[in-house]
Amino acid sequence: MRRLLAHSPDTAGGLMTSEPVVLAPDTTVAEALARIRDPDLTPALASMVFVTRPPSATPTGQYLGCVHLQRLLREPPAALVSGIADTDLPSLSPADSLAAVTRYFAAYNLVCGPVVD
Repeated sequence: MRRLLAHSPDTAGGLMTSEPVVLAPDTTVAEALARIRDPDLTPALASMVFVTRPPSATPTGQYLGCVHLQRLLREPPAALVSGIADTDLPSLSPADSLAAVTRYFAAYNLVCGPVVD
């Protein structure tokens, strides 16, 4: 939590959540869908899962990519998230301004995105 408070509130680092859905590469699509069905997750947090090398608790291991909810719904339940992760989506830097974050979300039609340092 202290790492989040160190960022200015008008930057990507200040806006990011401390509880994203972070999964290991060997997580199955079925397990990922079970995680995002949590009724306590906001729709924005449930719209994308982030794949990282262990550890998967924030702050996490190396970021590998993300998987959108729509992609999870179209894949076989036994598929691994590492095999369907979007590795081409650029990540945001914690120092990116609010204007840069807004442009990013608009350009990629997202409600959440990876913030990686």
